[in-house]
This record gives sequence, structure tokens and C-alpha cells, in this order.
Amino acid sequence: MTGKILKQMWHQRKINGWIFLELIIISFFLWKAMDPIYTITTLDNMDKGYNKENAFAAEMEARGTMEHEESIEDITKIVDGIKLNHMVEDASVTKKFSYPVSTSTTMVSYRSEESGDWIFLTLYSGYSPYAQPYLNITGYTDANTGKTPVINREIPAENICYLSSMAAAQLFPDKSNPVGKKVWTRRDTLTVAGVINDVTAYYGTYTSLIINFEPLPESFIPALYNHMDIIIKLKDNADPDKFRKHFMENEMQNLRSGNCRIAGIKSFDEIYTDVRTEIGIAGQTKLQYMLSLFFIACAFLGIAGTIWMKCNRRRSEIGLLRAMGSTKAGILKMFFTESAILVTLSYMVALIPLAAITLNSNEFMLSSDYLNLTIDNTSPYLYKRFLPHFGIVTILTYATLVGTAFLGTYITVHKYSTQQPSQALREE
Repeated sequence: MTGKILKQMWHQRKINGWIFLELIIISFFLWKAMDPIYTITTLDNMDKGYNKENAFAAEMEARGTMEHEESIEDITKIVDGIKLNHMVEDASVTKKFSYPVSTSTTMVSYRSEESGDWIFLTLYSGYSPYAQPYLNITGYTDANTGKTPVINREIPAENICYLSSMAAAQLFPDKSNPVGKKVWTRRDTLTVAGVINDVTAYYGTYTSLIINFEPLPESFIPALYNHMDIIIKLKDNADPDKFRKHFMENEMQNLRSGNCRIAGIKSFDEIYTDVRTEIGIAGQTKLQYMLSLFFIACAFLGIAGTIWMKCNRRRSEIGLLRAMGSTKAGILKMFFTESAILVTLSYMVALIPLAAITLNSNEFMLSSDYLNLTIDNTSPYLYKRFLPHFGIVTILTYATLVGTAFLGTYITVHKYSTQQPSQALREE
């Protein structure tokens, strides 16, 4: 049967040639439209590496002057006051922009004996008196055990750090176990206390992260305390909306001690959404998603229409085949096989420039200042590696092409194979 189909296609090579060229162009642009769909879906659904549910950040505000001991006492009173709420599981003091979904990041250079060179990492800083609550609330998980890291009390918290898997790979390229080893900043020496699973930034991709803890400031400087937040984790059965309403109406005005108070509160979900909207990444991905879907719909109609017209020109052949006793399923199989061969050959040709362009640019679609989709074949994540990424998008695009070709074939063959053979022949 395949031989007869190929012979038939050769006899109609003129019209098939134009269809072949059209399918190459459609296949090329359909792949480029499908790539952002895969990328956006992957980034939105990947494990973020932290807890975003039932978590809040309360903004600290401080004015005037006071003694260091008094300021620490005031912070403790505020944190303890928050923990009195029956819906709150834990609370911790942290620097601003030093927890997941933060609206900004701090970059600091580090090195180890193995790395030699200085490496820039994203820094999240908590405070040593609240180190364990910080780890509990943020929901970071140990890369080996999958559990929340536990602070080793034998080493002061301000002398330790935690590395994300990506940061560990950069600082210790020999892939040795970094726990217990030293890393250096320009002024401090830290002991690696553990490696946590990679954490995503607000734009979706994983970041090289280091976490450390500092003592509370030695003197009261309002600017320092104004750069503190209190992060809060609710109990699993707590209602975030009820907590927020109760906190804003009944508790926030009372959460003040000395010159320190709570100025506002937002959920991690709100912060995540706000920052993505503010920097335009939410609008960018939404627009890209809509454009990709629009082109996919256009390509769908174009392919279906092309296949439909191809089959429609041969309606008399369908009538003749029916008159000779061929079944609807047999006719559909023959026409669809022909369409599938055309789609497959044209797609294989389109893949050559697609692969060349992607490898030459060394990045996939959607790369920008925030979305770093540079190809990294050493990455443990499929969306960063060329072959898995290119292969998945290729399969998705091919499935769309074949499915569309089948629909166009089915509509035409079903229409004319249900007519009486004599009627189909008369229309020719």
C-alpha cells in the first residue's frame, strides 16, 4: 500500500511540491511558537524549592534612637506578639529581600579552595537568633534528605552558610561533598552547613543561592532596622485570608515596642505576583503565550485547510474507490498516510535550520534580562539542555502537525465517503 501511495504522490508531484514548501514554512514557525509554550509551562510548574503557601512577610519600621539592648528586646517582643496568634506556626526576623519571592536580590562574591576564582552568588541573610525559624518558614529542603535543614548548635549560626545545589556545583566543581568545607567572602570565613535544593527566582529559573546568618546590629540605627522584615508561617489548617483580615484589623496597630513597629504585611503569593507584574515578566510571558497560541491556531487552520483542499480535489477518486467497494476506514488510511508522509518529510527539512539557529544563538526562546535560557548541557534540568529541550518541543510540534493533518483529511474523506459514489463522481 505504501508503494502505491508513494507512486501516487509522485504523479501529483507538482501540487505536492507546493504543499511541501508550505508545510516547511509552517513547520518552522510552528516549532518557534511551540517552544515558548513549553518553556513557560515548564517554568511555571517546576518545583520552586521553597514554601510559598501560608507564608507572609511583615515590614518593620523604626524611628529615633535607642540602646542596642532595648532594640533587641523590642524586636523580640514584636516577634513573640506575632506568634501569640493561634494561626501562626512560627516567625523569624530577616533582612529585606532575603527570602524567596523577594522584590530584589543582593549579589556577593564568594570563593572556595576548589573554585579558586571569585563567584557571584545571590545572598539571602537571616539573623542568627532566628536561624532555625527562618529555615522552617522558607521551606528550603536538604538536597540529600529532602527535609528542612537543622542548625548545628556546635557552630555559631553566624559562622555557617547553606548553598543551593547550583552554588555548590560552582564553588566545588570537583563535585565533592561541600559540607564542613570553607567558603570566603572579602571579609568573612563561613563553614558550609548543608546543601539545599535549588530555589527559583520570581521569574521562574533557578538561581545560585547562598544563605547565611548575621548577629543583630550592635547599635540601633533606624536605617538598619527599616531594612528588616518578619517572615511568618501559618499552620497548615489556617485560612490565609482570615489571618490577614484579623492581623490588619486587630493586631498590627498593637505590634509595636519602643521605636519599632509593623508597617504592613503581604503574603508570599502577593509579593511574587506584584514583582512579576512590576518588572514586566508577567505581561511578557502572558503576551508570548497569547501570541504563540494565536500562531498555533493559525497554523492549525492553515494545515487543515491545505490538507482539506488537497483531498477535496480528489473527491472523484474517493467516489470511485467507494464504488469499487473500499471502506471509509481504508480510504481514510490511504489519504492520511499520504498526508502524514508529506508532513513528516517537510518537518524533517524544517528541523535542520531550527537546530542550526538554536545552536548558533546558544539559547532557546524567551531569553531576556530575567529569563536566562542559555543552553547548558551540563545542567541537571531538562529545559536548559539542548537535546532534551529541542527533542520535547520537536515531539510536541510534530504531534500538532500530524493531528492537524489527520483532522483535515478526516473532514474531507468523511464528507465524500458518506455520499453515494455516483453523486461524488457527478461533482467532478
